[in-house]
Amino acid sequence: MKYYQFHLLMIVFMIYSCNSAPELTKMSDKEYVKRAVKNDFPSPDSIIIRDIVGNIMTTEEMIDMYNQGGLTTDFYKNKKGKIVEAVVRKSTPADQALEAQINNKLTAAPPVTVTQIDCKNVVPLLDEAYRRDQEIRKEGVEYDAMADHKNLELVISIDQVCGLPKGIENEKQINIIWLIIQHSKAEYRKRYINYFEEAKEAGALDAGSVALMRDRMALDDGKPQIYGSQILGGKLYNLRDASTVDQRRAAVGLEPLGDYLERFGVSFDVEQK
Repeated sequence: MKYYQFHLLMIVFMIYSCNSAPELTKMSDKEYVKRAVKNDFPSPDSIIIRDIVGNIMTTEEMIDMYNQGGLTTDFYKNKKGKIVEAVVRKSTPADQALEAQINNKLTAAPPVTVTQIDCKNVVPLLDEAYRRDQEIRKEGVEYDAMADHKNLELVISIDQVCGLPKGIENEKQINIIWLIIQHSKAEYRKRYINYFEEAKEAGALDAGSVALMRDRMALDDGKPQIYGSQILGGKLYNLRDASTVDQRRAAVGLEPLGDYLERFGVSFDVEQK
């Protein structure tokens, strides 16, 4: 796992002096929660990382420790308020409570607000939304609540004010909208799935993309997925008729499931009919 994927699970609660320089101040719980929700932490390569006894660690060593589980990180700031050091330690029940608080804030998205949009600017607005979506995920971050919400508000506003783009001539914009909705909450996938089915029929969206959304919707509802695209907890999410999945995947232009899962380190050895 990458360092920033631990951010949302790194809880600050204990007051621990460790071996940090005396002029450093430990980040407060309040600031930590605020930063965690915004995913606002420095790159591990830009700060000093120590273990609980003060030994300096490499990023790789820290990742190895985190893979063993049960750890959290305390961040320390200098007099200018800049984070310059982090200390990895065992988590406590208090840390876990703070983690739950952060997760609650992440899942409690604010209401979607429709804003006025110049319909002549839909293309550059969607291009910017795509850049924002990819920027937060290019290193493996699964989601950024604030960025995803901003993108969702844009799509809803375009829909309400201008109408969503349709037809093969709007293929790029439709694919950006698909990406945003795929990264949003379950209710919006249900709301717009027919729009994407129509886009598929018009040749503006490939069948594989619709298949991925159908799998995501199955996971949303706790039902078996059809094409095997969803991984949950490091394992393949419940799959319907596993022995014929490659037939279904081929029909929508997707590679064999074993090849797909191999990229995620997940094995799949069900013999195909």
